[in-house]
Amino acid sequence: MLQAAGVQWLAMSVDAEGLDVSYAIGQAAQARFALVTAAHQSPLGVAMSLPRRLALLEWAAQRARVSS
Repeated sequence: MLQAAGVQWLAMSVDAEGLDVSYAIGQAAQARFALVTAAHQSPLGVAMSLPRRLALLEWAAQRARVSS
């Protein structure tokens, strides 16, 4: 459904703490949204750490302020 809507996918780096948020922001700082599975990343099964969840939320809040 997202692909049919024209969403461009970018694969991001994942390690033992989940999504590497700083890498992701560096690669797609102007993104309008991020589709993540914070509890159980597939296929590796790692959970996103609290510091990375907070960093992702901060990035989203900054993007929301810029977009409004």
